[in-house]
Order: sequence, then C-alpha cells, then structure tokens
Amino acid sequence: MPWQQSLFPLLIVTSSPGTFSGLFTYSPAPGPGHLTGSQTAGDGTDPYGNAYVHGIISYEAAGGLAIAQGWQDGSFYFATAPTQAGPYVPASGSLRAIVGPLPNGFSIGTDVNGTTDGPSLTQIDAGTIIMAGRLVTPGSGPVLLTTFGTIGPPFVLPAASAPVPEFPTGNAGGNQGGSVILRPNGNLQLTGNFGNGVTVFTSGTFHF
Repeated sequence: MPWQQSLFPLLIVTSSPGTFSGLFTYSPAPGPGHLTGSQTAGDGTDPYGNAYVHGIISYEAAGGLAIAQGWQDGSFYFATAPTQAGPYVPASGSLRAIVGPLPNGFSIGTDVNGTTDGPSLTQIDAGTIIMAGRLVTPGSGPVLLTTFGTIGPPFVLPAASAPVPEFPTGNAGGNQGGSVILRPNGNLQLTGNFGNGVTVFTSGTFHF
C-alpha cells in the first residue's frame, strides 16, 4: 500500500484494563512476533498471540529472547520472555541470581554486621546488568579465571563477538584488586591479583 498522509485535528485512544484495547504498532505487519510497541492500561495478549504489558512499551529481540522495555507505573520497565508469546519476566526481583551456594570453592561473604551478603545480579535493560555483594575466594587452589557463578535466560547476555564486559573491584584488605568479568556463556570470573581466602567486593555494572 503506498504511503498516505492523514491529518487528525484530535485523535483519542482509550484503553481498558483486561481487554485488548490501546495503541499498538507492528512491523512489517500485524502478526505473531511482529509487535514493536504498545501503550495500554492493562496487560494482555493481542489477537496474534503477542503478549503485551501495560505502560508505554517497546518490544524487540536480543540474545535469543524477546525484550520488553519502556515506562510503566512511573518508572523504567525491563523484562524478557522466551518469545513474544510471553510471559514477560520483569527485572525487578525476578531477574536476580547468584545467591549461593557458589561453585569451585567460592563462598558467600558477609557485611560489616555479619549478615549474609552474597553477590546478586539485576538486569535493568538489554545491555546492562548491575552486580552487588561479597564473595570469598577459595581457601586453596585456582582463583583467577575460575567460574564463581553462572547466569542464563531470562538474563540477556553479551554477544560472543563483543568485548567481554567487566568492572574493577577490590578485596576487604585493600591490597588486592582486579576485575569481575562476564563471559558470553554467562560465567562470572575474577581477574587480577586476588589470592586465596579473601573477601571480594563485587559492586559494579556490566555494560555490553
């Protein structure tokens, strides 16, 4: 169909929770897996089997997953699903991992009050994962480039062709340091000069 222009002095789109109503965009045409945006008051599924969530949301594919991100209930929204059929899993709370037990001799650290403070990760958009918490390196054996945790779907991971994302970190004693890296396969590892039996602060952000 050739491009056509239309002028509307006023266009009102109403949306009711629990029904298929609102503003929807598709590419290249309406159909399964073609939803690119929605502006609705409620969650639901369109007539083509695409799940949508309320708010002003855009949809795309990244890392083999369906991505929904935008503005919802006064804050930024980010979620993933296996396909656009859903269900979408929001990052807040659900997209968290690495609370233990940790593999390869690593263990969970504690904060200054002695409270368990294991490293956790939260994905806030398709290219950003925030990590926070403490881990203790093995009492003996290899430390560097040894996997201390692994994440996978519904997390979106860096592409194999992209530089390995990392952020600098240090240990509780202050005399050892290096980086935490995230491999494309989801493995989390340390680099630097960390030795055995030290507490490592893992607060930082992976950008990819």
